[in-house]
Amino acid sequence: LSQMAASFAGLAIERALADEAVDRESRRAQTYLNLSPSIILAFDRDANITLINERGCSILECAREGVLGKNFFDTFLPKASRDQVRLLFQRMIEGDVDTLGDVDDTVVTVGGREKFIRWRHTVIRDETGTITGVLSSGQDMTGRKQAEDALLASEERLTLALEATHTGLWEWNIGHGRVFYSDQWWRLQGYPTSTAA
Repeated sequence: LSQMAASFAGLAIERALADEAVDRESRRAQTYLNLSPSIILAFDRDANITLINERGCSILECAREGVLGKNFFDTFLPKASRDQVRLLFQRMIEGDVDTLGDVDDTVVTVGGREKFIRWRHTVIRDETGTITGVLSSGQDMTGRKQAEDALLASEERLTLALEATHTGLWEWNIGHGRVFYSDQWWRLQGYPTSTAA
């Protein structure tokens, strides 16, 4: 009986050491993920969040404990895009698509702010090859998108102002040896468009 008790005690110690090693590796992996400047998310087959790094929590304005186990679509996607994204996710889960790269989408943070994210997705498989979920990384492109939108709006205002004042525009790029003339400039010179040059 004492031999059996010693055997069980030995197994319990081995199990405790193995659990400790798994916990240590899990913490190490989370540390690596937290170094990434991108959002790192993992989802199960139902799109429930199983992993999120610190950058993801920062961008999505959430606490890790508050989102683990929650459905990503219902928690972070605007209602208008949920169905389309669900279809793409389902195609990945069914094995039709292994990887999706440079997918742009809007998310809604816990604080209610919309952010523009460029995503990359890949399926997660277990040791038998069965798809168990999806791993995603995302870059916050909100600032860049806002700058691009502001630039387009500024160009539209300039075009309207030039047309309203009947002003032509030309630009000489000395470094590249190129000259640009606006269509209005050509018209002011008596030509119908820049193709007359």
